Amino acid sequence: MNIASITSEKSSSSVAFKAYFPLRKFSGIPCPSCGIPMLANKDMLVFITDATQTRGLELRKVLYSGRGYYRPIEDKFAQTAYRALPDHPHANLNDITEILAQTYLPRLEKKQEKVLREMLDNMKRLTKQDRDAVNSFLKGILWIIFKRNPQNPFSRQRFLEHFESVSQNATSNGNFARLQKIAEKMPTSLDSVEAFIVKNARQIQKDRETNAEKKLNMASKIISPSLATIEHMLTKIKVENNNIDNFLLMCEQCNTSRKTTSYKHWLTTHPEMPENLRLYAEYVSSLIRRHKDRALQDMETYLADANETLKRVSKGKLRLLD
Repeated sequence: MNIASITSEKSSSSVAFKAYFPLRKFSGIPCPSCGIPMLANKDMLVFITDATQTRGLELRKVLYSGRGYYRPIEDKFAQTAYRALPDHPHANLNDITEILAQTYLPRLEKKQEKVLREMLDNMKRLTKQDRDAVNSFLKGILWIIFKRNPQNPFSRQRFLEHFESVSQNATSNGNFARLQKIAEKMPTSLDSVEAFIVKNARQIQKDRETNAEKKLNMASKIISPSLATIEHMLTKIKVENNNIDNFLLMCEQCNTSRKTTSYKHWLTTHPEMPENLRLYAEYVSSLIRRHKDRALQDMETYLADANETLKRVSKGKLRLLD
C-alpha cells in the first residue's frame, strides 16, 4: 500500500486511516505490553520465506538473523535448533523439530511425571474415597504418558479438564485447591521448550499423515508472534475505531492474548507494561522526528492524542507520556 492510499481527513485531534497505520511498516518498535521488538509484515515474510527454503548451515544463518525478535519460548527453540543443525546439514526447520522431539520427549515426560508424583504426595488430607479417585486418575495419566500412543497422546488441557471433573465429584473439596495448583505446574508449550518441541513435532507428523491442506510451518510459528499488529484501545465497536489516537502497535501474541481484557486486569498480570509503554513512546517519538516518510510527518500529535485515549480507557493507570 502506498502513501496515497491513506485517508487524510483531519478531525479536531486525529487523522483517520482506513486499515492502515504507518508505524506498522517499521520493524524494531518495542511492544508496549511485553517490550519485545516487533516485526513489520514485509520483514516477517522475508524471514519465513528464507527459513522455509533453507537447510542446515544456511538455515542457521536465518535463525541467527531473527535474534531479538523471538519471544522467550520461541527464542529457546531457535537456539536449540541452531545448535542441532550442524549435525543435520540436510534438515529444514520442520525436520529438525521432529529430530529434536526424539530427545526432548523423554525430558518432557520426566517433568510431567514429577508433577503427578507431587500430586500423589499431597493427597493426605483427602478422604479415602477422594484419594482412591485421584490415585486412579493420576495412574491412568501416567499410563497415557509412558505408553506414547500417537493416536492418544497426553494433553495438558484434557488433563486439567478431567482433573476438574474429579474435583467436582469430591467430598473434600477444600483440600483440592492445593492439588489444583500443583496440576497447573504441568509443562505447557508457552513456558517449556520441551513441550513446545514435542507439541509441534506431533502436529507436523499429523499433518503429514493426514495430508493436511494447511500444514504447520515452523518458520511462521516462531516469528509470527512478534508481528506488529494494531491494538484498538477502545474496542472496534466504538466511533473512534479508525482514528490513530485509538491505536497502539502491539505484538500479535499480546494482542491476541488480551482480546477484550480490560487494561486494569491486564496490568495485574503484566506489571511491566508502564515501563514498556515508556520505551514504546520513546522509540516512536524518535522515529517520527528522524524519518522522512510523509505518513510519519502527519503523526506529529499521535503520541499526545493516543496518550489521552490510553489514560481514559485505563482510568488513569497507564500512559504513554509523563
